[in-house]
Amino acid sequence: MPRLQTLLIPTLSLALISATAPAQQPERTRRLPRETQPERPDQDQRQRDRAPSRVEMHEDFGPLGDMAGYEWTIDASWSDGSPLRARNLYRPILGGRYMTAQTFADDGEGEYERYFTVYSVNAETGDIDAHGFGFNGATSTVSLERVGDAGSIYRGQWPDGQTEYKQEIEIKSDHCLWRVWSRQLDTEEWSQIMDARWDRGRRLRPLPSQPMTPGFRRPGGGNRGGGR
Repeated sequence: MPRLQTLLIPTLSLALISATAPAQQPERTRRLPRETQPERPDQDQRQRDRAPSRVEMHEDFGPLGDMAGYEWTIDASWSDGSPLRARNLYRPILGGRYMTAQTFADDGEGEYERYFTVYSVNAETGDIDAHGFGFNGATSTVSLERVGDAGSIYRGQWPDGQTEYKQEIEIKSDHCLWRVWSRQLDTEEWSQIMDARWDRGRRLRPLPSQPMTPGFRRPGGGNRGGGR
């Protein structure tokens, strides 16, 4: 069973899968909470006042940038019947030049954070590079090529050991279609192992922002970063 990395991990992490899932699940000391803790009324009102009407991502992200600011969920099965229940939290950072995705998976015993992915635009190719970090310490980078007349389809392909994977993500208004294939490196035939959709859910609270300065001042005085 392929392992989930965020869509586009999904990446696209939109959103992205890579390699084979380890047979043993990671140890967890506690279940990670969902972002459902209520805020105090005064905090909640200030958050709504400064939240933008839409999340602004850099235009080079294309339709992929429309995923930012929302939770996306999937409840599907791999071709071998293994269930896949997960959610991705996509957020813009650094003025929309980058996008992050937290991937939470449910193994039937509880939910745990499995991947963290940072998406960036490759200045040379225009592709989207997904830099993934796994719960087991593994790292990877997968490039997503934007194709199609409307530019709403993203494709990526990569090897992992003796197996090669490719995926296609098609962005819609409130969901995206996700298709994944695999093959052995010594064969030409691809087998489809996933054909499902990610559904857009709740709007995420904006992350706190702070002004950027040449150097920053630590509590109690003193500068770091070479600022004057």
